[in-house]
Amino acid sequence: MKINASNRDVTDQKPRSGKLSKLSMSILAATCAGLLNTNTANAYCIPAFPQNGDVVTCLPPTDPLAPSYFSAANNLTVNVESGAYLSVLLGLGGTALALPGNNITLNNNGTIDPSLLGLLNILSTGTFIGNANPSNVNVTNNGYMSGTSGVLGVTLADLTGMALAVQNGVGGVTNIVNNGLINGVPLIGAVLFPDDIPVLAAFGGAKVNGINTGTIIGRMAFQSNGTAGQGNTFINSGDIVGGLSMGGNSVNTFTAVTGSTVTGTGLGVYLPVLGLGVLFAPTGVIDGGFGGNNTLILQNSVTGTGSGTAGVGSAPSGTYINFQHLVLNSGTWNVSGPGSYFDAVLNGGNAIIDTNTSLGFGLITGNGGIIQPAVTGLDLGNPILLAAGGLTALVTEPLLTLSGGISGAGALTKAGAGVLLLTGASTNTGGTNIAEGTLAVGAGGSLSPNGPLNLTQPGATLDISAALGAQLIGNLNGVDGSQILLGANDLIIAGIGTGIFGGSIDGTGDLIKNGPGSLILNGINPFTGTTTVNEGLLQLNGSVGGDVLVNLGGRLEGVGTVGGDAIVNGTIAPGLGLGIGTLNVLGDLIQNPGSIFEVQVNPFGQSDLIQVAGSAILNGGLVNVISVGGLPFVMGTYGILTATGGVSGTFAGILPVMPFLSFNLLYGPNNVNLQIGRTALPISGVATSPNQSAVGNALETLPNGSLLKTLILNLPTIQSAQEALNSLSGEALASVTSSLITAGQFVENTMLNRLTSPMDYQKDLNRPYGAINFWAEGVGNWGHRDGTNNYARVRVNSGGIFIGADANTDVTRVGVFGGYSELRNKVSQRNSVVDVDTYYLGLYGSARMDRWVVRAGGAYGWNEFDSARHVVFPRVDEYLRADYNGNTAQAFLEAAYALDNSWLIEPFARLSDINVSTDTIHERGGITALNGWAHHQNIAFTTLGARATPLLVQRDTYNISGHGMLGWNHAYDNLNPYATFSFPEGGAFTVSGNPIARNALAINAGIDVLVPAKSVTLTLNYIGQLADRVQQNGVMGVASWRFN
Repeated sequence: MKINASNRDVTDQKPRSGKLSKLSMSILAATCAGLLNTNTANAYCIPAFPQNGDVVTCLPPTDPLAPSYFSAANNLTVNVESGAYLSVLLGLGGTALALPGNNITLNNNGTIDPSLLGLLNILSTGTFIGNANPSNVNVTNNGYMSGTSGVLGVTLADLTGMALAVQNGVGGVTNIVNNGLINGVPLIGAVLFPDDIPVLAAFGGAKVNGINTGTIIGRMAFQSNGTAGQGNTFINSGDIVGGLSMGGNSVNTFTAVTGSTVTGTGLGVYLPVLGLGVLFAPTGVIDGGFGGNNTLILQNSVTGTGSGTAGVGSAPSGTYINFQHLVLNSGTWNVSGPGSYFDAVLNGGNAIIDTNTSLGFGLITGNGGIIQPAVTGLDLGNPILLAAGGLTALVTEPLLTLSGGISGAGALTKAGAGVLLLTGASTNTGGTNIAEGTLAVGAGGSLSPNGPLNLTQPGATLDISAALGAQLIGNLNGVDGSQILLGANDLIIAGIGTGIFGGSIDGTGDLIKNGPGSLILNGINPFTGTTTVNEGLLQLNGSVGGDVLVNLGGRLEGVGTVGGDAIVNGTIAPGLGLGIGTLNVLGDLIQNPGSIFEVQVNPFGQSDLIQVAGSAILNGGLVNVISVGGLPFVMGTYGILTATGGVSGTFAGILPVMPFLSFNLLYGPNNVNLQIGRTALPISGVATSPNQSAVGNALETLPNGSLLKTLILNLPTIQSAQEALNSLSGEALASVTSSLITAGQFVENTMLNRLTSPMDYQKDLNRPYGAINFWAEGVGNWGHRDGTNNYARVRVNSGGIFIGADANTDVTRVGVFGGYSELRNKVSQRNSVVDVDTYYLGLYGSARMDRWVVRAGGAYGWNEFDSARHVVFPRVDEYLRADYNGNTAQAFLEAAYALDNSWLIEPFARLSDINVSTDTIHERGGITALNGWAHHQNIAFTTLGARATPLLVQRDTYNISGHGMLGWNHAYDNLNPYATFSFPEGGAFTVSGNPIARNALAINAGIDVLVPAKSVTLTLNYIGQLADRVQQNGVMGVASWRFN
C-alpha cells in the first residue's frame, strides 16, 4: 500500500480530504489579513511562559491561531491532555511541540500532529525535545504523535519532519514509552510506503530505553550509547510496521514479547542522516547495531522474564540482524532461518527451529527451555551446556540429532513421539529423562555417565543398539511399559542411590551393576546377556533371561527368576528386604567359597527359599540366618534350598553363633534345611555373680515359648546375657533396705543430740533450758555404697525435718518428736531409682546419777515406696513402676560417764537395733515386671566412743560451745539385704542388695550458740560415717526455744 496527500488514514482520526478545510481557510485568511501574531508561544498550554521545574498542561480546544508550543525552560513536565491538539500553522510549518531544555518529561494523551490543520508541502516536525547536554528525558505517548516526510533520497539532510526527535548528551538517559500510535504523513505529491517514513530518532550519545506496547508505523533510529560498555534497550509488545536501528558498536538489547509483530513492505535499504551518526534501518528489520555485542531476548511478558510457554511469537533471522546473543526466557517462539548468534541461552519457553543453525553456531545453554524441530532430520552440532534447569528436546518430527557434546550439571529431557539421536559425547551430571518416544545413542554418542536415566512414561524407549560400545549411567528408573534396547551393547549402572525399573530390557548385551547403589528390576527382561553384580544391590522381582553373576561386594535378592545359572561369589538373599520370599533359578546355583547365602526366618516357621530347577553346587560359603524385622528366633526346622537336579557339596559354616540357640544345616538329596535349637548352656551358665545366677535359674522355670524366655534365649552374646540378667534382677528394691537402715541411724543421732545438748548437767553453768523446750531440726545427708560384681553402686540422698519438745529436771530429761523425710536410692548401673517418704514418731529420755548418764530412745517410721526401673537389653525396652509400703522400727540404749574437766569429755557405749520391713511388691509396665515377697531386715549395732562439749565463749549475752564425737560403729548379723521376686509364670528367686558397712568410723561435730535473754539455742552439726566402701555425710541445723 502507498499513501499520498490526497488519500491517507490516521488511527482514531476522521479521514481528511486533500481540499482545505474551513479551519485551514480561516487560518489562511487570517494570515493574509495580517491578523496572525507569530510571537504567540502556546496553543492553550498553561503556563504560557513556564519557569524551570514547572508543570505545563495543554488542554482542548486547539487555538488555530497558535497551535504549537515552545519552551526552553529546564526540568519541565508537559502533560498533553486527552482531546488536546498541537500542530503548526498551515503554510508556515515548524515544530508542533518544541522543548529544547534539560530534563524534560512529556506525557501525551492527546494529539501532536504538524499536519492537523491541513497538509501543504512544507516539511514539519511533530515533537522535538532536548539539547546537547546530558539529562534525563522521559516521553510517554498514550495518544497520537506524527511527523511529515517528503520524497526520500539516499540520505537525510537532518531530522526535520520526525514525529519525535530527542537530543541528549553522553551520560544522559532517554526513556521513550509508546502505548498509542506514532507515524508519519507524506507531503502533498510525495508517494511513499508509510513504513518507509522516518518517524522517531534519538541522538546525541545518551542511553536510550524504548518500550512499545502500541503501534509504530515508520522507521526508528537510535544513535549509539556514548558511554563505554553500555548500550540501548527496546522492549516491543506491540506492532512495529517499519524498522529500528539501535546504534552501532554498542551493547544493545532488544526484547520481543509474544504477540508483538515486526513487519515492513518499504524499501530494503538503510537511510543515513548526514553528520549525526544516525542510521535508519530498512523496513521489517530490527538491527542490533553493526560491530556491537548485542542481545535479542524473547519472552512472554513486558516486565520480568515471564514464565511457561504461553503466547506465540516469531523471530525470523532476517528480521533480527546484528545480534550476537539469543536469550529465550518464556513463550513459544518460531526461531526460523539460519541464525548468526554466537550463543543461545534457553531459560524457559519453547524454541521452534527449522534449520541446523536457527540458534546460531555457538554454545547452547539449557536452563529450563525447550527445543522443538519444525522439520525432520535437523542436526544441531552446537555444544550444549545444561544448567540447573536443564533442556527439553520436544521431538514431534521423526528425527532430531544432537551431534555436539553435552555437559553441565543439568538434565536432558526427551519429549515427543519422535526420535532424539545423540551422536556427541555427554558428560552432564544431571542425568537423562525420557518422557515419550525414543532416545537413541548413535556412533560417537553417549549418555550422561554419572546422572540417572529415567524413563517416566509407558512407551518411553532407550535404544543403544547403534552405539559403538557399552553405555555408562548412574541410577536406572523406569515405569512399567518403558523399554531399553541393548542390541549387542552393554549397559553399565553405577549409581549411589536406589533405582527402580519396571520396564523391559531386550537384546544380547550384558547388564552390569557397579557402584554402591541399589537397582530394583520389577519387569520381564528377556535379554540374553549376563547380569553381573559387582557392587551394591540388585533386587530381582521380575526376571532376567540370562545368567546372573554375583561377585564379591555384590548382593542379589528378590522374589523373581534367574533365566540361566546363578553364580554366587558375593551375597545371595532371597526375599524382599524385610520380607520372606522365594528366588527361582532356572539353571544351576553355584555357591563358591567366600560367598554368603543370607536366609530370613520369622517366628511363624517361615523362611526364605532358593528354588533351583537345575543343580545346587555348594563349594563352600556361609549361611547367615537373619530374623525378619528383628523378631526373635523360634526353635524349629526351616526349608531354605531345593534343587530338582540334586544338591552336591556343603556350605562351609553357618551364622550366627549365640549362647543359648544353635543353628545347624540338614542336607538331603534335593534340599537343605535349617534347624534352630537350644545349646547345652543353661541361662545361668553365663552368670558371674550369685544375683545373675538366681535370675537365670528363675528364667529357666518359665514355660517354653513364653515371650520373656524366648527373648532371653535370643540374646546374641554372653555379655549381653549378663547385662540382661543384671537389668532383670530388681536388686535396687533390695538395696533400699540398707539405705533406710542408714537413715535410721541419722534419726537416732537426732534423739542423741537432744539428750547430749551442751551444759545439760553442769550445775555450775547457766543452764539453757527451762521446764519445757521446743525444737525444730532440718537435716540433709548424702553418700554412697560402692558395688561389687554381685550388686551395683548405690547413691543415697535424703532430707527431712523434725520437731519435738522435751522437759528436764536436775537429773532427767524426757522428750517426744515427729518428723518427715524424703530418701532417694539411685542405682545408675541398673537404671533404677527408689524414692521413700517416711513419717516418724519417737520418744527419748535420759537420767543422771552423779557422773553416770543413761540415755534411751525409740522411733517408728511409716514408709511409702515409689520405685522406677528401666529394663533394657536387645529387643526389650521397658519402664517399670511400683508403689508399696513398709515401716522402720528402732531403739537404742546408751551409758556414758562424764569426766570432770573443762572439755566435758564423756566416754560412752551404745546398743542400737533397727528393723526395716517391706510389704509385697507388684511392678507394672511389661513382661519383665517383678512380683516381690514381703521381707524385713533387722540389724543390731554397738557404738563405742567419746564425746566432748567444751565451752568456747561465755559472755553476758551469749555463750558458744562446741561439741564433737568419735566412735566405732559395729554392725551384727547378716548385713546383706535380700529380696525375693518372681516373674509371671516363673519360680521365685532371691537377690542381694548393697549392704551397709560392718565397721565404720562415726563422726559428729558442731557448735551451739545460746542466747539466754531470748531463751534460744542454735545448733549446727555435721554427722558422718566412713568405712572402706561406704561414705555417708549429713548436716543438721537445730533451733530450740526455752519456756519456763
